[in-house]
Amino acid sequence: MRSLCLSLVAILSSFISFGQYFTDIEWQKQKIPAVQTPVPYSQTIAEDAIKLEMGKLGYTPTSEKGGLFYKSVKIAEIGPDAYDILFKVQRKGRRESESADIYLSVSRGNNNYVQPNDTDSLPATVKRFSARFGPWTEAQALEVEIKGQDEKVKSAQKKLQSLTDEGIQLEKKLQKLQQDIIDNKQSVDKQRSEVDIQAKALEALMKKRKN
Repeated sequence: MRSLCLSLVAILSSFISFGQYFTDIEWQKQKIPAVQTPVPYSQTIAEDAIKLEMGKLGYTPTSEKGGLFYKSVKIAEIGPDAYDILFKVQRKGRRESESADIYLSVSRGNNNYVQPNDTDSLPATVKRFSARFGPWTEAQALEVEIKGQDEKVKSAQKKLQSLTDEGIQLEKKLQKLQQDIIDNKQSVDKQRSEVDIQAKALEALMKKRKN
């Protein structure tokens, strides 16, 4: 049983780190090491997810030009110290809806960035922290989808209400038209009687003529 559990842990660890690797990115006119994590969501969703989740940890980016930079961040999952963290998101295709790559660079301070061949535990913990980006972006994409669907529901409800109100007005018009028809028939009958009365009066006068 113990060996089975260890095997499952190993498989899970391999799955988490799949698709993540160290590479170089450009930041402030210099190349720095970063862990690259592909996500199947747009650049906007990825950036919004990062800002949301880092905000939950109590941090806001000090710079958003070219990347989301966080100064002196403490994240126990990465390590016990305070680190400068840079997130850089690049979309893979031309369309906004296409997937993106999230790059994570961690510095111990003074541009001392974590390298893939560092002998401490930071390369591994940075990669492990990067595994969060998948769930982060998935959750953000779901929220965007929920918001979009909520707007569709509200739009449909608004149209339904408009049609319902229009139906009520048409029903009132129909009732008025039906009443107008009844009133008109009564007026026709009344006027027919009046015509008969006047015609008989005319006939009586004409009989009084002298030949």
